[in-house]
Amino acid sequence: MTQKECITTAETGHAKNVENWQKMIADCTGFGGDYKPSNVNITLGSMTTLLTDVESEMDGVQTDIVPWKNKVADRENIYTGVRPRTTQILAAFKASGAAAN
Repeated sequence: MTQKECITTAETGHAKNVENWQKMIADCTGFGGDYKPSNVNITLGSMTTLLTDVESEMDGVQTDIVPWKNKVADRENIYTGVRPRTTQILAAFKASGAAAN
C-alpha cells in the first residue's frame, strides 16, 4: 500500500482519537511500574479519567445525533421533487414567451 492510499483510506475524527487514546493508555500500562511521569496530567489515573469522560460525551453525541439525522432526512424527503419541478416550471415559463420581469 502506498503512502497516498494510506492517507485516503485512514479513519479520522473523534472516534479515532478516542481509539488512539485507549491505545496510548494500554501502552503506558504496559510499561508497568516504570511509567512514572512527573506531570500529573499524563498519569494513568488522569488519562483513564479523561478517557471515561470522553467516552461518556461520545455516547451523548450518538444519542443526540439520531433525532437530528431523522429530521434532516425528513426535510430532504419533503424537497425531493423540487429541483425537477422547478426546471419544468422555468421551461414552461420560457416557452410561454412571457417577459422576464
